[in-house]
Formats: sequence, C-alpha cells, structure tokens
Amino acid sequence: MKLAFLRLDPQAARENLAMQIAVPEYALNILDRLESHGFEAFVVGGCVRDSLLGVTPGDWDVCTAATPEEMRACFSGMRVIETGLKHGTLTVRSGGQNVEVTTYRLDGPYLDHRRPESVRFVRALEMDLMRRDFTVNAMAYSPKRGLVDRFGGQEDLARRLIRCVGEPRERFEEDALRLLRALRFAARFGFDIESGTALALREKASLMAAVAAERIFAEWKKLVTAPASRQILTEYADLFARWMPGLDTSRAAMLGYWDLLPARSDLRTALLCRDPEALCAFLKTDGTFKKRVARLWECEGEPLPDSPVMVLRFLAACGEDTFSDRLDLARARGEDADMCLGHLHTAQQQGRVWRVRDMAVTGSDLTSLGFSGPALGGALNALLEAVMKGQVPNEKEALLAAAQCMKK
Repeated sequence: MKLAFLRLDPQAARENLAMQIAVPEYALNILDRLESHGFEAFVVGGCVRDSLLGVTPGDWDVCTAATPEEMRACFSGMRVIETGLKHGTLTVRSGGQNVEVTTYRLDGPYLDHRRPESVRFVRALEMDLMRRDFTVNAMAYSPKRGLVDRFGGQEDLARRLIRCVGEPRERFEEDALRLLRALRFAARFGFDIESGTALALREKASLMAAVAAERIFAEWKKLVTAPASRQILTEYADLFARWMPGLDTSRAAMLGYWDLLPARSDLRTALLCRDPEALCAFLKTDGTFKKRVARLWECEGEPLPDSPVMVLRFLAACGEDTFSDRLDLARARGEDADMCLGHLHTAQQQGRVWRVRDMAVTGSDLTSLGFSGPALGGALNALLEAVMKGQVPNEKEALLAAAQCMKK
C-alpha cells in the first residue's frame, strides 16, 4: 500500500495521526483476556506505527504488565508457545494467528552489542517503551486506554524522521543491528534520519562487526527493495562499503532506472556488486540467491540476445531465472524486451529447445548407436546446437539420422 499520508502537509499529517487504530479481533482477544485478569495490555511497536501511517500491519505485538507466569494463567486453555520466556515473551495462538506477548521490561547491560545479559520485569509501560529503538516504534495503543506516546513518535511521523529513543549512541551501543534498522526504516518510509541519530550512526558504525551475517542479510533484503532505497544507499554508501565487502552502493546513484526495477533483493543486489562471490560469502546467502546474483552480475552489461538462436544460447548458458532477470532489467532500462521475447516465441513455435533433456532423443538412444564416454556427451551437445540453430528438427528420427552422420 502506498503511504499517501506521507505526502500531506504537517497539519494534515497530524490530523491523520488521530485516526482510530483498528485492532483486529484476534489481537483484541489477547488484550481483553489480559485486562479481564487485571493486567494492563497494549498493542505496541510496528503495528501502531503502521496503523498511524495508514498501512495494514503484518503483525500485531502485545506488551503487558503481566509476568510470564501470570500470562500463562491468563491464557489457560489457549495454545501458548514459550518463544522467549527468558526475556518475557510468549507466542499465543488466537483466531488462527500468532501474537507475541511480552512483559514490560527493562534490559540489563548489552555486553556483546546485540542482546541484554539480563532483563528485569516491570509494571510500568513507560519503562518498557524507553528501552525501544526509535520513537516511531515506541508507541502503544489500547482501545480502552488510548494512544501512549511518551517520546514524540507521532511528531516524528509527521516530520518524517527516524530518531532514537533517548541518547542515540547508547541505543546503538546496546544493539548494533539498530544501525542497519535505522537505514532500513528510512528507506521503507522515505524518512530522513534525525541529525543527532545520523551522527551517532556514523560514529558507531564499527559496531556492526558484532552483528551476525544472517541478521545483516535479512535487513539488507528489506532495505534494498524499499521505496526510498536509492536515497539511503547513496547517502550512506560509505557505510555499506565498510559493512558488506564486495558491495558498491554508490552505483545506485548512477542507475537512473533504479526505481523502475522490480522490488527483488537478488536482482538489485547484483547491480550493486563489485564482487558477488565475496559479498554472498560474507552474508552467508542461500545458494539460489548467490547463483542469481552472480549470473546477472556477469551478463547485465551484455546486449540482449537478438535472434532466436542467441536467446536459446543465453537460456542454455544462464537458465530461465537469469533470462527473466535480464528482461526485467531491460524493461527498466527501456531496452526492447518484447523483441527478445518475440525471438523466444519464434524458437518455441519452431520446436527448438535449449536443454538436452528436452530433445526427442536420449543418451540411451545414442548409446544404442554405439556412442559412449566423452563421445556420447559431445554428440548430445552437437545435436542440441543443431536444434537451437534450426538445422535439425527436434524429432527422434531426424536426430538419430543426424547422429548416424556424426559417426561417419
């Protein structure tokens, strides 16, 4: 959903922020269950932020004054998963949905710049909100108690700002992943990063070394596909170069078609690579992501295949995924992707194929003609080349006849 609200003037933005937050029934059930047992409860964080922006939240998280043991009693008869009991979090199944419910807490020291060594459960909502990362994520709402915003989250939404709760250096020292999350949120919503937060972000950039590659990869995939990714990638190109070896995000500024690209992380990552092998190894990506990035990186500077046989050769060399990626890139660049697809359609209409397994003969058929070892593989490849060129139809008798000729 487009964030139409973000284009409004500040006064209209504030009026929009006063809209009622429509908590879904399954989350209301959680709030009501806790309240009926005498415990204060609110939906909190991203679901409140997104609702105020007019975006449908993907998840609804709940915070409460109830301790984990008290929550267990409240949710008796419901399915409860002890997601993070040590940190006060239970996942409760309600109306077919999972809802994370967390006790108000204060975090202990963050010795590894990622997770608190301990937590202390508290009864005051404000104490819980003050430990959170950014003001826009530090708001809570209850239909009975209204909106709780102690740190100016509404104002920052209206001003289009990402700002840390409290002292930004402390927030980043506590959890270094917040460095990347600040940039990701700015890219998602088209917000600026508040000057003090931006200064602290740069001062504490070296802390990213404490973050696991898998967490960086998860945040990166969301950031690079966000609506305002080009702006953030360009403005903070030096930081991304430090954090992610093999990446050159300064290229985003030079790609005038960036915003026309499909919002796919592998495709966009390929266009920013200096060394896809190094980048994917650092991020510990899955094999599919690595393959798509590497193959598109290799061919993105090549012209589109301009004949039926060249299209088939491209498919044979790179595969269908990379062909699709190259066409997406062509459309964004204004190249004639339709002509390329026309060549593919022509080849298909003529029965041409680009894979050995799609030929009308098999290795067994050629073995019966006396082919074996390297000669067998060579014959299959030679027949495939002839089919791709349209020199031999993809019919068993014709291919066997052509194979017989190879033996002479």
